[in-house]
Amino acid sequence: MSVQFRQVIICLFLLFPHLVKADTFVVTPSLKAAVLTVYSRWGQVVFTTQDLQRGWDGTRQNVPLPAGDYVWMLKAVDIAGQEVQKSGSILLIR
Repeated sequence: MSVQFRQVIICLFLLFPHLVKADTFVVTPSLKAAVLTVYSRWGQVVFTTQDLQRGWDGTRQNVPLPAGDYVWMLKAVDIAGQEVQKSGSILLIR
């Protein structure tokens, strides 16, 4: 099972911020059930969702978060019933 992420958009945004606008961080896997959580550098949950069509837009409760590193974790069950856990980081630039 492979999980694909739209991090390419985030990377392009970091290199060419005037050419590409990355509004949300989203995951696009084929999963039966999943939870995506984004944490601040201090371990505070800033975003969580079970709807993977809804991505993180760099805010918490509609308030823009400061630029910096954030960690994401995905816990899911794939279509074969296997548990999947992935994680990574996002650099938020304002």
